[in-house]
Amino acid sequence: MWALDRILERFPNMDKAYSKKGLVLENLGATTEERWANLEAYPTGVISSPRLTAGYASLCAIVHRTDDALKYADEALKRIPGYGEALYARGKANMFANRHLVAMEDFGKVLEKNTLHDGAWNDLGICHAVLGNQQQALLCFDRAIARTLYSAGAVMAERRGNRAKVLLSLGRPEEARAEIMRARELDATNSNLALVQEEVLQALRSR
Repeated sequence: MWALDRILERFPNMDKAYSKKGLVLENLGATTEERWANLEAYPTGVISSPRLTAGYASLCAIVHRTDDALKYADEALKRIPGYGEALYARGKANMFANRHLVAMEDFGKVLEKNTLHDGAWNDLGICHAVLGNQQQALLCFDRAIARTLYSAGAVMAERRGNRAKVLLSLGRPEEARAEIMRARELDATNSNLALVQEEVLQALRSR
């Protein structure tokens, strides 16, 4: 992060540096507001850069501005056909809009280009879980965790929480308990993880 900030001090219009900084912020578990600030700092506006347009689309998806997310993702794809981060943003927008099969197509295209894309593996796992494909979801979460750049923090905690939920749905509460405990150690403040932990403990008590 420090190196990217120094680069941007010298080259304030370098869109690639803003894009990389956005990915680092996401992996560090930065708030949506912090990530917006990174994009808004770019002086010539996001539409001037396909990379930042895709980043803007991804943030729109996260805050459930689905129409904006799809608009900016498609804009980036017009300028760079097949651009992975734009496909990923479009997939996230459709996922949050409960169009899971459509989202899975874009996540699959991302992974065809880059099998190390941890976000695409994680979100593909979410889609599989929603559709009842629990074994496929578990495989995706395993791959997401193995490819996550930062082994600590909110991002890893969320992905371990996703894995715990799938293990519980597969009738493996002991493994789910171990997984959710790892997640809670990484992020003790996440209320969603606390709910998953309670579900796991309830399942163990009812055995």
